[in-house]
Amino acid sequence: MSKKILFILSVLVVGSMIFSACAPKTEPVEEPAEEEAVEPAEPTEELAVGIVLPTKDEPRWIQDQTRFQDKLAALGYDVEILFSQADPSQEKANVETLITKGVQVIILCPHDSAAAAASAEAARDAGVTIVSYDRLITDTEAVDYYVTFDSVAVGEAQAQYLVDKAEGEGNPLYLFAGAATDNNAFLFFEGAWNVLQPKIADGTFYIVNSEKAVELQDKAELTRDEMGEIIGQITTNWDFDDAKSLAEANLTSAAAEDKGDVFILAPNDGTARAIADAFGADTDVSSFVVTGQDAEIASVQYIIDGKQSMTVLKDVRMLVDDAIALAVSVVEGKSIETTGEYDNGVIMVPAKQSEVITVDKDNVQEAIIDSGYWDASEFTGVEEAPEEEEELAGGGPYKACLVTDSAGIGDRSFNDAVWMGLEMAEEEFGSEITYIESKSADDYAPNIQACIDAESDVVICVGFMMGDACAAAVDANPDTKFVGVDIYGFGKPNFIGIDAYMEQSSFLAGYLAAGMTETGKLGTWTGFVGPVVLSFMDGFYMGAMEYNTVHGTEVEVLGYDPADMENAANIGSWDDTDKGRAISETQMDNGADIIYGVCGNVSTAAAAAMQERGYGYIFGMDQDWTITNPQYADQILGSALKNMHVAVHEVMKNLEVSGTFNGGEDYILTLANNGTSLEVNEAIDIPADLLAEVDALAEKIASGELTGASEEFYTLYRSE
Repeated sequence: MSKKILFILSVLVVGSMIFSACAPKTEPVEEPAEEEAVEPAEPTEELAVGIVLPTKDEPRWIQDQTRFQDKLAALGYDVEILFSQADPSQEKANVETLITKGVQVIILCPHDSAAAAASAEAARDAGVTIVSYDRLITDTEAVDYYVTFDSVAVGEAQAQYLVDKAEGEGNPLYLFAGAATDNNAFLFFEGAWNVLQPKIADGTFYIVNSEKAVELQDKAELTRDEMGEIIGQITTNWDFDDAKSLAEANLTSAAAEDKGDVFILAPNDGTARAIADAFGADTDVSSFVVTGQDAEIASVQYIIDGKQSMTVLKDVRMLVDDAIALAVSVVEGKSIETTGEYDNGVIMVPAKQSEVITVDKDNVQEAIIDSGYWDASEFTGVEEAPEEEEELAGGGPYKACLVTDSAGIGDRSFNDAVWMGLEMAEEEFGSEITYIESKSADDYAPNIQACIDAESDVVICVGFMMGDACAAAVDANPDTKFVGVDIYGFGKPNFIGIDAYMEQSSFLAGYLAAGMTETGKLGTWTGFVGPVVLSFMDGFYMGAMEYNTVHGTEVEVLGYDPADMENAANIGSWDDTDKGRAISETQMDNGADIIYGVCGNVSTAAAAAMQERGYGYIFGMDQDWTITNPQYADQILGSALKNMHVAVHEVMKNLEVSGTFNGGEDYILTLANNGTSLEVNEAIDIPADLLAEVDALAEKIASGELTGASEEFYTLYRSE
């Protein structure tokens, strides 16, 4: 069994989380820019690291959350996400929770630098190493390391930008700062004062909006208390509304001569936009230069549009890499390289510092887009980043032909998912792709033959009902490569099967449904009975039974019984929405208030019935139905994802890059390899403890402790 690091990400404040045959129109699929991976050595024991971020109310921390998730997923680490309230007491409770989970390192970005001392001390008492992340925890010796950007250098970069843009003397200067509870606010201001004070002294600038700063303007170095007095007059509390209100108040009290061409020290991007909006609305302000930091998407667009002058890019990818690498080194007992130290009021904390970059309109393309920090599609007025072309040595481009089942392209389900994988290959490698739609089972064999006759290198057969036709073609055409989606087990050198253990994510759906039902009855049905769809239904049933075992309930599942799988509820069609609605209404009439239809997009018929009746939920399948079927978002409790596009793209990539086709093997999608998962609709109010139980079950299934299947299904379809 391979060893792993369990990363637990705790975020303070709950927030809501974003075709015609043979002539396809391809939408480009953007690939994420390649990042330099952190390469921790293989751990010698199972490790645990907890991560606590301060809030979801600021885009910056959403960025960090996403970067942590992406980086850890890329490295193959497990990620568990917890959510809690935004206050120091909850922060401490989260730390205590992580301690009980056996973590050895906690990466903590404090909500309040001083208040976080209690959390750090609780960790120290438990023998847990504390890494202060981005913001320094103060007033305690219980801080082992600090991973940060050079905050003083950030302030200096902001101030230097203002200095470089100023001409002559007597330029009005407006000062704004972060929150007085955040140690970084002091460091940013310290850096800015280092650069601005000499230019205030020589008359280049004069301060408009802080009497205390004017009083202290002749001092080259300020004490922390003196900085605190100034910050007390110019604080934005890192809040958009506070920043705008303060800016408007400053402008209201300012004389006309204090406006004109002005210079503004804004502490970060969110406040910079708010302040820019206020100054831009004042007719007495001719022009303004305003600083920022964090390179938030909205502020990058402001820079492109000329509404914000600059930002300081603190590449979160580097900070996340440094934090992960440091944590792994601590747990593995390796030496820690630090590049500086910071005084937290009690000790000098050894620190790992990441560099910062000044970004304005002149270099935004290079620094933000071309570097891959943000994708060009996020903005207007920029060019796409040049893509690094992967060396193709496979002898392609290869010609791939997809034969759909009767649902066809546009099913918002697995036909579309497979086509997406081919579109990705076309965009990335130049693969030549096409599809032929089947209207009925009678079309399967002739459509497969049409692909072969068109001299396709790869023929992709979609759907288990195409299995016999596909098998015959595989045997008759040994020189043609075939891929079977939901078709597998041939063991032929010219065939790769793709299977998904959908009982795993469906088990989680069943457990969640059992915890959410108000009637005590669930329903499930399909188009035709077969092993692929039975995996969904079986997992759903077993998840509900697991909930009964754990909670002593008696939730029933209508439409499926593992002891009678061949008679599972079905409508005898993959495309008859009327039949889908009829069976859904029958199950609702019999008491079901949550239904799992396993019939592609036809299953939305259940959502339509529930929408009309005003109650109930469904689960989507294959793709995230809150995206593919947003008109039913209020009825969609979650979706069991079946990431077929990943497998199809991987097959084409191996061909195009190296000419490799791993015939005779089956590609299995599981929870462990992210081939399937349960995507919960976060807009629906689901008890946190129920979600935590579902997450715990996901870990057990991914580790192999649970299969998610009944004994009958497992014996018939999964046992060797």
